[in-house]
Amino acid sequence: MSYQVYIEYKGGSRSHRLKINTRNTVEKHINEILADSETLHMAERIIMKYGRRIILNASTTLPPSEIRKKIKWPVGGAPRKVPNPVTATFYIPKKVREWLVEHGDGKMNEGLRKLALESGVDELIKAYDMSK
Repeated sequence: MSYQVYIEYKGGSRSHRLKINTRNTVEKHINEILADSETLHMAERIIMKYGRRIILNASTTLPPSEIRKKIKWPVGGAPRKVPNPVTATFYIPKKVREWLVEHGDGKMNEGLRKLALESGVDELIKAYDMSK
């Protein structure tokens, strides 16, 4: 996904939408806009999108430091599925691994999670509970 940055002027007109693929480049562009006092004086709002989601919609009357703080940068990666995960290395028979992968829809850790939830052991079920 790309970032889109544009300025809304008084009266509703908008600057051209600049599409940028990297966060570093978009940060440099935002800093250039915030350093240009003439542009900020004419503008009403500065808007930045990531994909279709608006991550900045700020009035240009705010100080540049406050505008920078209002940016809701996207977080990379998928949400955590295991509370307080720990990495472990252990040896298991190949047949057990194959069984876990088969029952985990191609993922060994998902097979282990399903096995723990289906075991009926309260401690294991609570350990995988994400509502805590």
